[in-house]
Parts: sequence; C-alpha cells; structure tokens
Amino acid sequence: IIQNNTTALAFYVGTLRTSATQTWSGVGDIRTTGVLDVNAGTLTNNITGTVLVGGTLTGTTLVQGTNAILALASTTPLSITTLTSTATGNTVDYRSAGSATMRSQTYHNLTISGSGNKTISTTDITVNGNITISAGALSNTTNNRNIVIGGNWINNVGSAGFTAGTGTVTFSGSSTQTLGGSGSTTFKNLTLNNVSGINQTVSSTITGVLTFTSGVITTGSSTVIISSTGSVTRTSGHINGNE
Repeated sequence: IIQNNTTALAFYVGTLRTSATQTWSGVGDIRTTGVLDVNAGTLTNNITGTVLVGGTLTGTTLVQGTNAILALASTTPLSITTLTSTATGNTVDYRSAGSATMRSQTYHNLTISGSGNKTISTTDITVNGNITISAGALSNTTNNRNIVIGGNWINNVGSAGFTAGTGTVTFSGSSTQTLGGSGSTTFKNLTLNNVSGINQTVSSTITGVLTFTSGVITTGSSTVIISSTGSVTRTSGHINGNE
C-alpha cells in the first residue's frame, strides 16, 4: 500500500489481514477499527503518517520503519509474535480508552495516551528515544520493572502520569536529556549515567535512591526534591541548582 492522501485510508472491518510480505509507505494515515492480522511474512510500516489499529495487532512480524507511527487503540493491543520498534524516530503509541498492558521490549519513542493505566509487563524496557506521557498513566506498580531511556522524559499529565513502583529509571543518553513536560514526575529510584547530563524543566521527586554515575542535573527554576524516604549516592556528578 502506498498512501499519500491527506484523507485517512480507513478500513471498517472486523479483521484487516495481510497474506504475504509487504511494505506500507506514504505520508497519509491508515486506520482500521478492527484487528490487524499480519497473517504471513513481514509487514514493514514506512508510513510517516499514523497506522492506527483499533483492535489487536496479531500475526507474525511487524517492523517499524524510520519515523513511522504505530498507534494501538485496543485494551488488548498486541498478540503479534514480533514487533520491531527500534528504527530511528519511530513511535509506538499506546492510546486505548482504558487500561492495557504494554509489551516490554526496546522502543525508539514510546507514547502513553488515552485513558487508564498502561502497565509495564514482566521484563524491563529500553526506550532509545523519548517517553511521552500525554494522558492516562504509565504504570509500574504491578511488575516493578526498570526503564532505561536514551532521550527525553516528557510528562504532560503530572504526578498521576507515572506510578513508579519499586523500579529504577536510568537516563543513559549520549547527549543532554530533558526531564520535563507540563507536569512533575515522582520517581522511586532514578539513575543518571550520562556525562552530558539532564536539563530539568519541571520539578521532580525521588522517594528512593538518586544515583549519580556520571553527569549533572541542571534544574533552572525547577527543583529536585529528595523525600524523607529518599537518599543520594554518587560516583560522579551532582545537582546544579535547586534541591
């Protein structure tokens, strides 16, 4: 499919099924209200609009291309065997109107939208790009996993947008990372392992351990709050600003 129309190509079906290896490309959106079944071979998503799946994404293999956007709108978003989502600039958006369990794997950009909790599954996740919480909550209280992030943390919900459990969020980018958005975030454990550091634009709270492996948190007008249950451990790095 080559979809370059500004009007979305929409399928109002129970199941949209691909039966052989194929590539979707173009700048327009493709939407299905039902299941997307990659029944055989590999589906490569090179759409730079949005592929919106209203039902479950199922089947064999879907590969996200550079800058592709995959939006999963079901509360049972994935049963596909392999979802490859590491290409530069690609985004997987969990946007169901209700709670859903995410797949724990490596993403480039990960977006949480829609209502309800989007629960981290039973293994750790790595996000090489940005985590954006636009609505609902990224929930870690069920499985208490660790998150490694190489890009920016953008929380536009506020303190309810991330429930940390007992896990650790590690900032490990190769250039300066931003901890920001329009709402503050409460972390259990936060580790900075990036010599280029973090530029914090909204206040954050640490209730467990803030670990400096390398790098500086620059706060500007915001504040890093270490709660009464929190502590700091340091190999290299510090807070430059308010704490």
